[in-house]
Amino acid sequence: MKIKNSQSGYTMLESIMYIGLLMMVVIAFVSVVHKMYGRYKISRMTSQVVEIAKAISDRCVASVSYEECIGGDVSAKMGRFLCNQNLQPKDMSCTNNGKLKYRNVTVEFNQWADVSLGRQVPKGQYYMMLFSNLTKQECAELATYDFGDNPYIDLDSMHIGPASAEPDNAYRWPTDATNVGERSRLLPINKNEAARVCSSPFYSDPDPICEDTPKSSCMVHWVFD
Repeated sequence: MKIKNSQSGYTMLESIMYIGLLMMVVIAFVSVVHKMYGRYKISRMTSQVVEIAKAISDRCVASVSYEECIGGDVSAKMGRFLCNQNLQPKDMSCTNNGKLKYRNVTVEFNQWADVSLGRQVPKGQYYMMLFSNLTKQECAELATYDFGDNPYIDLDSMHIGPASAEPDNAYRWPTDATNVGERSRLLPINKNEAARVCSSPFYSDPDPICEDTPKSSCMVHWVFD
């Protein structure tokens, strides 16, 4: 009678190969999840813009201006007005300085002049909604988002980049562009233009306007009538 000796088990090389394959699967899975999260975040932010505009429109429809509706300067009071009335999107938090927060993104409201950037609407009858600390992808996609015929949104104009650069980087509708510089920046912004502006240095700013850091981050600034 013969006794057959056999040995089973993984060699060191096989173990390394299996571990390598497992790591590749994990990395691929994390990458897919990251992309899905990024898409969800962008989709959610576009929805938040509409939700905020709808809340403002519904609450202020009987007032002659936004300033009359909120009882003061839009820049100083709009954020607190939304929070005090519990009108902000449910997944947004309110800060002590009257701004809204969604994850790492900051949302604030302001006005910069006596008339709006596009149709020359008087101060108090327009408001500016600013999403800041965006990534390059978020910046480009929010800038090209089509509000369509949404009854709660009347887009006057928009700019991408630091607020201090207004109105030099404002994008207007063709009927509102009067000079050569304005006609070079027309709404709607196409994807190539948005990607270019969201990833290139802005005028004399030594830092790119759309670095993925709080120090120098992308901004999309909508002006709504």
